[in-house]
Amino acid sequence: NPVTGLTHAQARDIYSGKITNWKTVGGKDEPILAYIRERNSGSQELMEALVMRGEAITITLGNMMASTMIGVMNRIAETKNGLGYTVYYYQSVMVPDRKIRLLAVDGVLPSSASIADGT
Repeated sequence: NPVTGLTHAQARDIYSGKITNWKTVGGKDEPILAYIRERNSGSQELMEALVMRGEAITITLGNMMASTMIGVMNRIAETKNGLGYTVYYYQSVMVPDRKIRLLAVDGVLPSSASIADGT
């Protein structure tokens, strides 16, 4: 997948069901397989508060639920067109997976430095 980043609006539009194809965000003409967590999980609550900001996450054919964070990570690592979200610490320290590429959001790549400086 050639996509290396998304805007905040694109991420919200993917998870609200408005964007369903990677071509729309600069990728290949293939469906986005967006993984989500169940309600009341920490990552789901953060996603709703920080990304969705009041807009509902829409469960579409391309949005698949995983009951655990490791479930999301495993599916993304194995899925060509997969997309998911987690907290940076989980992906970088607890379960680092070199098959998973982090995407920049609004031009900022997740890192210890970008978290520390607030970007």
